[in-house]
Amino acid sequence: MRVDTGSQSFYMTEALASDIGIDLSGATENERSGSFEIPPPQNVRIGNMSLDFAGVSSSVKFQPYWLYTTMRIDGNLPAA
Repeated sequence: MRVDTGSQSFYMTEALASDIGIDLSGATENERSGSFEIPPPQNVRIGNMSLDFAGVSSSVKFQPYWLYTTMRIDGNLPAA
């Protein structure tokens, strides 16, 4: 997985959401064609570093499959 930083929110692809255990079964058809707001994920780690998403707007982007068309990016981490 590849991630980017620099946003105020945390958004990710469906694949990354599944990898970190986020339940997407509640997403409506409309949300699956755009963005599905989720509670801030807990217990997410990069290597040995825990990531704290408390108070961070979080969502899953179902389309496109990668967040940027020129690079394969699966998630955008908030800069803070």
